[in-house]
Amino acid sequence: MAVVIGVDAGGTGMRAVAVDHGSEGEAVLGSADGPAGNALSVPPDQLQARLTACVAACLESAGARPEEVGAVVAGLAGVRAAPHAADTVRAAVAAAGMACPVGVCSDVEVAFAGGSAEPDGVVLIAGTGASAARIRGFTTVATADGAGWLLGDDGSGFWIARQALHAVLASLDGRGPRTELAGALCAELGTRPVTCDVVAAAMAVPPPALARLAPRVLRVAEAGDEVAHDIVQGAVQHLAATATALGPRPDQPLVLAGGLIGAGGPLKSRVTAALSPSGRPVVVAVDTRQGAAVGAARLAAMALAENKFCH
Repeated sequence: MAVVIGVDAGGTGMRAVAVDHGSEGEAVLGSADGPAGNALSVPPDQLQARLTACVAACLESAGARPEEVGAVVAGLAGVRAAPHAADTVRAAVAAAGMACPVGVCSDVEVAFAGGSAEPDGVVLIAGTGASAARIRGFTTVATADGAGWLLGDDGSGFWIARQALHAVLASLDGRGPRTELAGALCAELGTRPVTCDVVAAAMAVPPPALARLAPRVLRVAEAGDEVAHDIVQGAVQHLAATATALGPRPDQPLVLAGGLIGAGGPLKSRVTAALSPSGRPVVVAVDTRQGAAVGAARLAAMALAENKFCH
């Protein structure tokens, strides 16, 4: 049994999968989930503990022993700006009892590998945050957005929530049109539709956590609210622009991943339509997190065969 483990760790959670890459192909043996694993926002000691617990649980789920694991690859959000990340992942894997080679990549790279057998193309991720990357040889060579909640992530779940809260405040103090978002988001936040209360409730949680309001915004838009509809349409346009900025080629895959636009994502069909007019690339949607974790395992299998790892 040639077992490899792939990990996808992002702003809201992480998943590890154990995969048997044997002569009969790829078989998922087990998986496990854990809390957020963004390398920029989670302190190294906490990230290590989370990764160790997740990988160990995955190994147990697969019914495999640590010595049976040939390689581990982890894709982490924020890894490019977190110099400690590679050492943290290696320490986490060692703490789980494994002495195998370990590779560390970005979350966009494992998401692309989860949706494409081809080594070159573009991947667009939209969940809590939003980013795109041009991939060559399963490695990032250029990026667009992914600048975080304060400076970017246009069209992301957080962006949708922030725009909706802006609209609610404008509705309450007379600067904007009335919208059903006021009652919906106040109910979600557990507060009254009063300006100061809405501000206090929104400021009481970490900014990225506001992304949990996005599904409610989408439901209000589907019910016919024009303000919510315009916000959702703006998100679609931003996400399409982020991918388009990297010049996707018609002969290469354009992979969509993340809770908003991956397989089953509420904006998948709209973003696909925006990116797939005549002559544009074929779009492949990836199952949220599971597909990206399997992508990481595929990279682990390739790295093991070639004795080459991401970092």
